[in-house]
Amino acid sequence: MCLRGEGPELQVTTFDWQGPYRGPGVVDLAYFITGNLDVATAAASERALVRAYHDTLVERGVTEYGFDACWHGHQLSKLLIAYRIVLGIDMIDFQSERGVRLIDTWLERLSALLPDDCEALLS
Repeated sequence: MCLRGEGPELQVTTFDWQGPYRGPGVVDLAYFITGNLDVATAAASERALVRAYHDTLVERGVTEYGFDACWHGHQLSKLLIAYRIVLGIDMIDFQSERGVRLIDTWLERLSALLPDDCEALLS
C-alpha cells in the first residue's frame, strides 16, 4: 500500500503483485466469490453479495453506477477470471495434487457461476 496525504486528503493506492492489472473493483468481488466460496454458497448468495457491494459504493458516494451495471460488470468479471486462468494454466504444477485440485476447483466454480449465455453478455 502506498499512502499520500493526511486526514480527509489521505490517498491510498494498493498493489496486488500476484496478478496486477488496472480494472474495475467489481473484478475483485468476482474473484473473491469464485475463488473462495463453494458452488452452493456462491449460487445462494452471489446476487446478495453484489447488492451489498453496490449498496456500499452508493453509501460512499458513487453515482451513475446502477445495480444493473454493477451486476453486468460482475458477470463480465467472471469471464475475465476464466481468461486469466487459461493464460496462467502453464504455471500450475499438474504433478502435484494441490495444483490439480486448484484448477479443478476454479473450473467447477466458474462453470457453475458463469451466465448461461456468455455471448449475449458480451454484446
